[in-house]
Amino acid sequence: MRFTCLQENLQNALGVVERVAGRNATLPILSAVLISAHQNRLRFVATDLEIGATTWCSGKLEGTGQLALPVRLIAQFVSHFPPQTKLQLDFSPPHLTVTTENSKATFRGMDAKDFPLIPSFTPLRSVTVPAKAFLHGLGQILPAVATHEARPEISGVLFDISPKELKLAATDTFRLAEKTITPLQHDGDVRQASRVIVPNRTLHETVRIFSTGTEDIHLDVGEHQLRFQTSAAQLISRLIAGEYPSYAAIIPSTFQNHTVLSSKPFASLVRGAAVFATKLNDIQIGIETTKRAVRVSAVDPDKGDHTATVPAEISGEPLEASFNYRYLLDGIEAIATDNLEFAVTSASTPAVIKPRGDPSFLYVIMPIRRS
Repeated sequence: MRFTCLQENLQNALGVVERVAGRNATLPILSAVLISAHQNRLRFVATDLEIGATTWCSGKLEGTGQLALPVRLIAQFVSHFPPQTKLQLDFSPPHLTVTTENSKATFRGMDAKDFPLIPSFTPLRSVTVPAKAFLHGLGQILPAVATHEARPEISGVLFDISPKELKLAATDTFRLAEKTITPLQHDGDVRQASRVIVPNRTLHETVRIFSTGTEDIHLDVGEHQLRFQTSAAQLISRLIAGEYPSYAAIIPSTFQNHTVLSSKPFASLVRGAAVFATKLNDIQIGIETTKRAVRVSAVDPDKGDHTATVPAEISGEPLEASFNYRYLLDGIEAIATDNLEFAVTSASTPAVIKPRGDPSFLYVIMPIRRS
């Protein structure tokens, strides 16, 4: 089998699957990419047995065949050539020879028969989502996913699919992020709701793989697996077993204080105060109704102190509360609008951050309670 293509096409294909490939020393085949002829293109498949990625590369294909190759080795080699370089790939299992105008390299591969099959599944629910809104929404909520494995059900993102919308939710118990994606295109029975938990790593790879395209993303949900797919690539992942905690009751519906302020200046003030935060990462937020401003401050006996204010539209009573600056900044930076709403009732109850004029996203954060 012979395949001829441009460097950038091959590098892009290898880039999709490289990070999905496993690093299991006892199963070296998982560090390989399975390359095969498929409908006049080369197909690239990699898996770590939890996630499987597939993509294709266009070029001139002659013959058929397949070979498993160490994906990181060949990706590193291909990256050294400039774009527009013509590469000729000659497959003679177990070897691959890569030839350019002035170079030649031979790679030793592995038996393609040893490469694990990515299992197929029958979708129970299929929807199509707009890529830009979906990927942006993932970026907004992923910082709130729990990184520990003590509670596996919150180590991923809830996908709550209803007839009208896809609701994404993430929490680590200190904060909660929720994003609503519309519109949806449904395939099959739209009346049946579906709630599944998708692993954190899967969604980071989803953002990475599909962020360069504009094509709508198709989601197939099975009993134990989920697939994201466009014409350029597909990603299959296991789902997390368990029941996602019911979180609606912790989202406040009424507040004693409601503030509107500029998103970027507020984020800048939080970053400045973070320099002076203690080991608890705490900073203080003061709602100053008479000055119509929000005060951001931090004090550390060893570092010093910092205070700054930003103008705000305030309705309600003055208030002081402490927050983990990292969690607070994640919520502010998720806001895409110029202004955000910051609503809170007391120093011991959850605060809500959301974009002004955009009801599709909200971020709930617990204050740090002072003893």
